[in-house]
Amino acid sequence: MWALKKGQLFNAEYPDYFLNRLVADDVLDNLGKTSSSIAPNHETKTVDVTITLAGEKKKPVPEKPVP
Repeated sequence: MWALKKGQLFNAEYPDYFLNRLVADDVLDNLGKTSSSIAPNHETKTVDVTITLAGEKKKPVPEKPVP
């Protein structure tokens, strides 16, 4: 799902865009708080990206009244 390829110019806004797409497209059930962090390494000209996904308790399904 991660669209950036090795060697491609890094867009620092992409990790948050990626997380927003996960939420908008309902990719993961019970997705709670998400966050991302980036750590550029100027020596190697690479970027480490850490994506944090937290689960959320399922919301109870309301019971249907019995006729």
